[in-house]
Amino acid sequence: MNAKFDIKSYLTAINSTKLSKPTFIALTAGHLSPVILDWGCGKGRDTRWLNNHGLSTIGFDPYFSPIDVGQIDFNQIKSILVIYVLNVIDNPYKRNELLFQLKTLAQPKTKLIFAVRSEKHIKRLALKGSWSPFEDGFITKKQTFQVGYSLNRLIAETKALGALVESIENSTFVFTVIEKNDQKRLQVDNR
Repeated sequence: MNAKFDIKSYLTAINSTKLSKPTFIALTAGHLSPVILDWGCGKGRDTRWLNNHGLSTIGFDPYFSPIDVGQIDFNQIKSILVIYVLNVIDNPYKRNELLFQLKTLAQPKTKLIFAVRSEKHIKRLALKGSWSPFEDGFITKKQTFQVGYSLNRLIAETKALGALVESIENSTFVFTVIEKNDQKRLQVDNR
């Protein structure tokens, strides 16, 4: 708990039975492997949907699905979803810790799939909702934290993974696929 705010990141998890847009894009673009880890799965909508459609998916969330990630066989997992997770971590150092943990756990050729909300989108919501500035983002009226990402910021932060960006699709979020130990060129697709 922060001295100024009681941040409730778990309140950002939404109830839905539909697949999230970033995960749908990753699926249709062929970026998901048969065995997937959904890191920060929230209430598990993507995890359930993917499992129901034949992809073996493990969901991890520190609040809703607190499993021991040390018990996961990362040799089998070739896709890790990190959907809107970086946006809700209220401290830049904690975000770096998460990236380091992912780097440590992911095996060569693992695709790390990030989705983040843009700076512009978050700033617009903050202004509309009278959110309070905090750290490098905002505290919402629900006591959740939100930080926006520019494309350059996401690339800079994920470079710490020792991986190269394979593709980026940009709409209301930035979607990045990173494949370790594979020399891929940066491709930007602004749809």
